[in-house]
Amino acid sequence: GCPRTGHDNGVGSVGGTAERRLPAVPTLMLSEETTRLQPQRVRHEALDRGWTFTLLLGAYTVAFLFWLIFKWGGESYRALISDLAFLPMGLAAAAMAWRTGRHHALRPKTRRAWIAVGLAVFCWWLGDVLWTYYEVGLRQAPFPSPADAAYLLFYPVLLIGLLSFSSAPHTRAERTKFWLDTVTVLLSGWMVVWYFVLGPTALAQDADLLMTVLSSAYPIGDLVVIFGIAAVVMRRPEEGSREALGLLAAGVTAFLIADLAFGHLSLRDAYRSGDWPDGFWMVAQFLMAAGAQVQVWNAQHRRHEEPRAEKEIKSASMLPYAGVALGYALLLLAGRTAAPHPIGGLLGGAIAVTAVVLVRQLTVMHENIRLLGELHELATTDSLTGSMTRRHFFDLAHREFARAKRYKRNLSAIMIDIDFFKAINDRYGHATG
Repeated sequence: GCPRTGHDNGVGSVGGTAERRLPAVPTLMLSEETTRLQPQRVRHEALDRGWTFTLLLGAYTVAFLFWLIFKWGGESYRALISDLAFLPMGLAAAAMAWRTGRHHALRPKTRRAWIAVGLAVFCWWLGDVLWTYYEVGLRQAPFPSPADAAYLLFYPVLLIGLLSFSSAPHTRAERTKFWLDTVTVLLSGWMVVWYFVLGPTALAQDADLLMTVLSSAYPIGDLVVIFGIAAVVMRRPEEGSREALGLLAAGVTAFLIADLAFGHLSLRDAYRSGDWPDGFWMVAQFLMAAGAQVQVWNAQHRRHEEPRAEKEIKSASMLPYAGVALGYALLLLAGRTAAPHPIGGLLGGAIAVTAVVLVRQLTVMHENIRLLGELHELATTDSLTGSMTRRHFFDLAHREFARAKRYKRNLSAIMIDIDFFKAINDRYGHATG
């Protein structure tokens, strides 16, 4: 007999062996589960560190904004504090963008876009390093200087990154509307840039040639970035990138505000390090870093979710309408006040915007007529056989009855029907549509 089980046959011996082996099975399963979950735990810890780092950057940005208001340290340390404050933020924003570009859960196109954004921010950081070297180290005027070469390189590289996020419109009508809306936004941006920077630059008689060229190059770079923002906003981004691209677009917009203010103040020789445009530059870099973190978080948490069905009806972008309103508001402002420079650029921009909007409306009318024709064809044509439906017959009958009554004529109608056609249509027609 077997003392373990109390049985005196061979079954007890087998049962004892099974009891001795059973504890090893859950141990093996637990080991496999631990091995499988270990990379996920590491990724979650990395995500937590990313959010912690983003919050630290946010606190750093808020502290810098408070310094801009209260100017702690006095005027003697103003340039030093302002210049050095940008160095860690710019490098951190570039590193966050590059980190996002290396995330394997993202599509290759999205990764390339974030790498380009990180490279653009790094170019701006190099400009900040050179600016600090000239202003703090050499105590020379940093504008114009070699720092401008790095700053200006920021714009085309950022444009490459922004255009990499968006996908090209599929149909001819979508492409036409996209380009018309983009041109509308660009012309509205031209009006703003002309009023604040290009117009005063054109009238500057005593300005140095290099300073004039650089003062004009930055607004042109701003127009390039405006085109990139329009491409991101008006083309429908993928589901996991919308929040990140919203933060990125907000950061680029803050860059544009700071650039326009810097150009406007520099023409009057009124800009100093620590002025209010620096706050927009700092906020812009933080928003870019936050957008990179949100992109990583969405990629990690939504990779196992089922893709949502795309809506058939796409919402219209409000950006072209906002651009038109801004351009005309600026024209009215310049007309009511004594503009310091000719408003020919504003008038030309307003005329061009009006022409593009008219073409856009004609395009929409043509598209609506085409869609109404398709809808009428669907309502009056049988999708299975291509023949006219009962709806078409009744519409035609109403018109003929009204015509016969109007001219006091008799009306004869012949209806030709097919036996058992309803059963055939019910069986095969619903699958066809």
